[in-house]
Amino acid sequence: MLYQILKPMVSIAIRVFYKQIEIANGERLNEDSPTLLIANHSNSFMDALVVGIFSERKVYSLARGDAFKKKFVARILDGMRIIPIFRREEGKQELTKNEATFERCVKLLEAKEVVTIYPESVSVTEKRLRKLRKGAVRIALRAEEENNFELNLRVLPVGINYSNAKNFRSDVYVNVGEPIQLKEFKELYKTDAAKAIIALTQKMETALKEVMVNVSAGMDEVYENAVDILHEKYSDEKSLKAEHKSNVRVAMQLNALQKNDSAKFELLKESSLQHSEISKMLEIPVKGFTKKNIERATMLSLLLQFILLQLGLLLHVAGLVFNYLPYRLAYKTADKVKQIHFHASVNFAIGMFGWLLYYLLQLILIGLVSKSILITAVFALFIPATGMFSIHYYSFFKKVLVRYQIFKFRYSNKELWDKLIEQREALSFA
Repeated sequence: MLYQILKPMVSIAIRVFYKQIEIANGERLNEDSPTLLIANHSNSFMDALVVGIFSERKVYSLARGDAFKKKFVARILDGMRIIPIFRREEGKQELTKNEATFERCVKLLEAKEVVTIYPESVSVTEKRLRKLRKGAVRIALRAEEENNFELNLRVLPVGINYSNAKNFRSDVYVNVGEPIQLKEFKELYKTDAAKAIIALTQKMETALKEVMVNVSAGMDEVYENAVDILHEKYSDEKSLKAEHKSNVRVAMQLNALQKNDSAKFELLKESSLQHSEISKMLEIPVKGFTKKNIERATMLSLLLQFILLQLGLLLHVAGLVFNYLPYRLAYKTADKVKQIHFHASVNFAIGMFGWLLYYLLQLILIGLVSKSILITAVFALFIPATGMFSIHYYSFFKKVLVRYQIFKFRYSNKELWDKLIEQREALSFA
């Protein structure tokens, strides 16, 4: 019941929280067959929400057992179809509870439900796949074994790719891969169960790497810089799918360079980091040097953009008055959380429920003061509309600010500008 009540609200809220959400091969989520969904895990509870909004079917998700310690919280999580799974880190005595979890998952799969598990077992905000644990494999093979490999279970790999996992108004690209059919492991499992577990684990790992960006350890900063510098060169399209392909290409080539040509890798790394430092000094983000921003960084264009900002200023202020407080509360609370992978979850939960409460309180106050149903109804539409306007206004303001910085830099230090652009053009993997 709780799941059905919250899903529509979460679906709307998550489309506000993220600027763009795209899914590739989403129809695979909704096929009528028992499905064990495996996904990378870089953003805590947000991963389950992002996948859940695209599924037309019931989705049960496994989450770390320590979240269920308090009975009240455990009831809420159970109402949201979240099932506890315990890790060795939570104590060996807790691992015995996984037997009940595995049995419940098998029963759900036998009922043709969708069960989501994160086989990395831990959520870390990184663009790489960590070593998979055996829980997902054991659930899958156990379900088929108990049904003589006639269950027709499929393991569905899903890559959840965030442009910036913790940030409000970032992008998410969900990439659903080819399903793994468990029937192909039947004979191997019957002759050597241990080998079957290893083989299926390896297949899951390969399948997940194919649907996500996978950067070698220690290369996060150089990857982010390279992506920001090269994204226009490698992709003319504006879709998240095209951007994802570009990002995968950058990651793969960086990984190959680091392994096969360390000298060229170090040169690329040094150039990209130097470019990043110059950008910080100029207060222009690395990704801000786009063709569009450069073309619109002229005196006439900037004047027109400043006029547009002035025209929308009052509506933006109204948006802040009616919507800013819960946003600020959510942001400040999330910022105090030490684990980065929980930032978005805390921000989202407090922002969603905080905004809803703030919205209802304002409507009650407006209704009491105006004593008019019509005025209250107008504000019921006006408040969220101004909030969305304010979000887009602030985004436009930041673009104008970047264009102004480009304009100022371009004409005050032409020599350094030409050098920077030349350096950007020279950066490639060719």
